[in-house]
Formats: sequence, structure tokens, C-alpha cells
Amino acid sequence: MDLSINRVAAQVVATATKKPASAADSNVPGSGDEAAVETGVSLKLNDLKSAVNDATGIDQEKVRRIAAAIQNGQYVINPENIAKRLIAAELQ
Repeated sequence: MDLSINRVAAQVVATATKKPASAADSNVPGSGDEAAVETGVSLKLNDLKSAVNDATGIDQEKVRRIAAAIQNGQYVINPENIAKRLIAAELQ
């Protein structure tokens, strides 16, 4: 499944600005449609956020471990290793 960030962002905007037929036809304030739209948009945004996180291939647990190590002052940075990997990436 191809989920580019631009495509997901477009879905979020479309979902957030789309009104259900009942809300579009009703101009009565406080009719409850606004709350239903907000709830629906909120659920859709959560689904899209999960899809993006899953599609990026980012290991969220690893990110949490590294962030905790940085906060605790236990994360060791190896500049030589970083340089080697950057050079290898450029040569590909």
C-alpha cells in the first residue's frame, strides 16, 4: 500500500473539511452534527496517523529506547561510524 506523506496529508485535509450530507443540509446550530463531524474527523486522523507510522518503517520502540538513552546521558555517538555510513550512502 503506497502511503506517501503528501497523499496522507491530502486525505487529512479532505476529511477535515468534508461535511456529511446531514450537516451540509442543516443550518441549525447545536443540532449535534458538529460533534459527530469532529468525532469522525478525530477517528479518521487517528487511523491516518497509525497508517503513516506503519508505512514509514520506523521502529517506534527503537526510537523510544534511543530517546530515553539520550535523556539519561547514556547514548554514545560514534562520529567515525556516522561518517563511514554517510560516505557509503553517497557512493551508492
